[in-house]
Amino acid sequence: MLDQELRVFSANDPFLKTFQVSSEETVHRYIYDLGNGQWDIPRLRELLGKVLFEDASVTEFEIDHEFENIGRRIMVLNANIIVTPNAIEPMLLLAIEDITERKRAEELLRISEERFRTIADNMSQLAWTCDQLGNVNWYNRRWLDYTGMTFQEMAGWDWSKVQHPEHLERVIEGVKASRDTGETWEDTFPLRSKDGTYRWFLSRAIPIRDTAGNVVQWFGTNTDITDNRLAEAALIKSEKVSAAGRLAFVLAHEINNPLQAVTNLMSLLEQAQELHDSTRMYLTMANTELARISHLTRQSLAFYRDSTSPGPVNLEELLDSVIDLYSSQFEKQGITVNKRYRSNITINSYPGEIRQIVTTLVVNAMEAMPEGGKILVHVHQDGTLKSKSHGARVVIADTGTGISKENMPRIFEAFFTTKEQQGTGLGLWVAQGIVSRLGGFIKVRSSVLPRKSGTSFSIFLPHELSNKNMLNPIR
Repeated sequence: MLDQELRVFSANDPFLKTFQVSSEETVHRYIYDLGNGQWDIPRLRELLGKVLFEDASVTEFEIDHEFENIGRRIMVLNANIIVTPNAIEPMLLLAIEDITERKRAEELLRISEERFRTIADNMSQLAWTCDQLGNVNWYNRRWLDYTGMTFQEMAGWDWSKVQHPEHLERVIEGVKASRDTGETWEDTFPLRSKDGTYRWFLSRAIPIRDTAGNVVQWFGTNTDITDNRLAEAALIKSEKVSAAGRLAFVLAHEINNPLQAVTNLMSLLEQAQELHDSTRMYLTMANTELARISHLTRQSLAFYRDSTSPGPVNLEELLDSVIDLYSSQFEKQGITVNKRYRSNITINSYPGEIRQIVTTLVVNAMEAMPEGGKILVHVHQDGTLKSKSHGARVVIADTGTGISKENMPRIFEAFFTTKEQQGTGLGLWVAQGIVSRLGGFIKVRSSVLPRKSGTSFSIFLPHELSNKNMLNPIR
């Protein structure tokens, strides 16, 4: 306690122990002279003056000081006037508390929370926390950026606003079940982004418990798995196509032998002298149809035969085989094919891979012309500084709808498609990867102008594979 002159009237034992001083060193001394002048602070002088002369009080006044005997400490001071029964005049009561350890703990907690939020805001997943009742009390920056909403808009259970309506009830039931049992929660569902589209997320939350084992909080993350799902679907589709190809190969192989026998028998029958003219005409028609079936069978065998090592590839023959395969579809859609083969070009490469590239481009061209149009197929010798070798140039152009400027930079991206549910977005990505691994490159030009629309793909393929390509065959 201090008297009206701010001299120490009395000091209790906790004060003396805290500051490691004796009663003789403290009592009857002017407060501003105690220790090394640690209380001689202008703002404290002002506050104590108000307590004495204005009947005010000092509340939670912090002092961070290098104290004599005890070193640097943080103290909080409270002061007010009291009147005791035996006192001649009112006294000033000072209550001083050492809050150094509490402040250090608070600072460590602040640093820890800041570090956590920095990590959480920069992690690839969406992240959040909620209390033991399931009320969300924090989202990381990526969650807010993805949804385009503020924390206030999605606090508590309002995260349900971005849930897909078809999955909302199931998700809420799962969350409540984990909340009630305290077991880790995991689910997969779509979340709406700020542009209104939905992406699939693998979501998981783990309980955080106190020392007694009670759940006090949950920490959750949402990992975007949309591309994984698309890749999985594309792989399944690819495997189905591959299986269909192998089946076609087996069927073509099994049909080919009896087909040859039937063809031979028809040829012998045609040589019979006693045949009526009408019968001979029918035989000629049957032979024509058999020849067409035999041609398709040979194409199927060639188209689906795997190539595990490079070999001679006649580009004109390969292009013709692909074009012939789709001839009926061309006729049905009203598409004409103009072929310009300047020379008979053979390169050393992988026929199966080149056939896959050509098929992708031809199918894309057909899909770009649902009402009919033209496809130009051009092959010629080419030497380019970029490839540092000579090779062949294959151009496949169409008069279809064309590719917009906005989409042009993305056409070779994996999973990018303008065909919505009907496309995987893998065709051109795979084609570009194959061309690159073969030591070539692919270029594209396109226009969407009325009466001038269309797309042209130009592929350069080297005559010979490099050692790198030879050592790493494409399978």
